Amino acid sequence: MKRGLAAWLAVTLWGTAGVAQTNEVRVRLPSCATAPFDYEEFTEVLRVELAPDPVVVGTAESTVDVDMPCEGASHVQIRVRGAAVRRMDIGDLPTGARPRGIAVVAAELVRSARSGHDAPAPPPKPEEPPPPPPPSPPSPAPAKVDAPPTRTRTITWDVRAAAEGRVFLVAPTALFGASLGGRFHRVRGGIALLRGSAGDALGRTDLTLVYGSLGFEVWRLSAGRFEFVLAPRASAGVIAADATANARATGRSSREPYLDAALGFEARVRIGDVAWATFDADAGYARGLIATADQRVVARPDGLFVGLRAGIAIAP
Repeated sequence: MKRGLAAWLAVTLWGTAGVAQTNEVRVRLPSCATAPFDYEEFTEVLRVELAPDPVVVGTAESTVDVDMPCEGASHVQIRVRGAAVRRMDIGDLPTGARPRGIAVVAAELVRSARSGHDAPAPPPKPEEPPPPPPPSPPSPAPAKVDAPPTRTRTITWDVRAAAEGRVFLVAPTALFGASLGGRFHRVRGGIALLRGSAGDALGRTDLTLVYGSLGFEVWRLSAGRFEFVLAPRASAGVIAADATANARATGRSSREPYLDAALGFEARVRIGDVAWATFDADAGYARGLIATADQRVVARPDGLFVGLRAGIAIAP
C-alpha cells in the first residue's frame, strides 16, 4: 500500500513538473547596447497574450528567440521551438507600436506550437485587380442610308386662264380674247371667246368666235420646275360676222358653225407651290365663214391658222 501511494505521488509530481516546465516561456531578446525596441513593453504584452503562463526573459534554453539588427532594423526574425520561423517586416510600424506588434506575433507562434499546428501563414497579399480589358475597337460608323429619292408630285388635274390670239393665214384675219380650261390626267378641255374686226372702203366687219375644245396629251416631259406637253385637240363653236356699211353699201350679219383641228405644244414653269406659268402654241386647220363686201373677201376666219396663249395654271 505504501509502495503504491509512493509511486502515484512520484508520477504526479513528475507530471506536474513537466507541465510547469512546458508552460513556462523563456524569451531571448537581441543583445544590443541600445535596445531596438522597448523590451519591457514587449514582455508585458507577451505576458498578457500568454496568461496565465509565466514569461521569463533570459538566454538559456529559450522558447522564443527574437533576432534583429541593433540599428536601422526593418525586419525581425522570430523563432519558436516547435513552430516555423516567422520573418516580420517592421519598416512600416511606428517605433512606439513595434513592441506590441512583435509580442502579438510571438504569442501566436507559441500557441501554434503548443497546438501542434504550423505557424499561421502570413496574411495573403491583397489580390491585385485584374488588368483592365483592352480597349474595344471603335465601332464602325453607321452605314449611311441614302434618303429615298424624292418623287415628283404627279399632277392629276388643274385649271387655267389665259390670254389668247389666233391668226388665220389665207386672208390674214386676227382674233384676240381669253380662254378658260383645265386638265384631268391626260384629258384637256376649255372654252374661249375671241373677237376681231376687218375694214375696207365699204365699211367694217366685226367677228366673234366662241368655241369649246377637247384634247389629249400624247407626250409629257418633266424637268425640275419645267414641263413640256404635246397634245392634239379639236374644237367646235359658232362664229358671227356683223358688217357695218358706209353710205354706199348695205350692212348685214351672218352666223356660221365653226370647226377646227390643231396640234398644240405647251411649256410651263412652276412659279409657286401650286401655280404654273403656261405658254401654248398651236397650228391647225379651221372651217368657219368668209365675210365678203361687194364680192370682195373682207375677213376669212377659215383655213390654216396659228394660235398663241399665255396664262396661269393652278394645280392643287
